[in-house]
Amino acid sequence: MQEIFNKKIEGHKTVYVFVDASNIWAAQKSNGKLLDYEKIQKKLKEIFNPKKLEIFYYSAYPADGTRNYDLDGRHKFFTFLKKGLGFKVIKKQLKRIRTENEIGEEGIKEKGDMDVEISIDIMSNINNYDTAVLFSGDSDF
Repeated sequence: MQEIFNKKIEGHKTVYVFVDASNIWAAQKSNGKLLDYEKIQKKLKEIFNPKKLEIFYYSAYPADGTRNYDLDGRHKFFTFLKKGLGFKVIKKQLKRIRTENEIGEEGIKEKGDMDVEISIDIMSNINNYDTAVLFSGDSDF
């Protein structure tokens, strides 16, 4: 993987990057390391040297009152990505789906389905970029 980040790839006028943040967040949590999106943006510029670099950050977030912690930090992070780094942030509230297990116990499952949003955006923008880069930990892409 390291050798990929040490290469320079020329001839890419427009590069679109699609970040599946929900799946990446799960990988980051399990590894105990967080990505530095500012460094990633800089490295992508070094690698591709594009005339235009657009980074789309997709995230689903929990509804207010569904967590015992404050979500303000997450919304401040979205603002940093938009205003500080120029990312396009696409976010939506998690869907809460009532479930029942095999012994009749009820529960709640949360789904973001951002992979669908990303797939649609990749295809609907296909004529706007020369190269697409996908960051995801999701195996169903």
